[in-house]
Amino acid sequence: MLNGIKSNNAFLTRIKLNTSYQTIKESELPEHKDGRILKDEIIQLNSK
Repeated sequence: MLNGIKSNNAFLTRIKLNTSYQTIKESELPEHKDGRILKDEIIQLNSK
């Protein structure tokens, strides 16, 4: 997983409320953030 982070790969997505995931890292949002952006996190999806 860390190889993807080191490669600067990124994407933005909306996930369903019942999606099971673990937060790896949470970053602060800039002061001039768009009001629609709620979190900036690196996550790992859990398997069911």
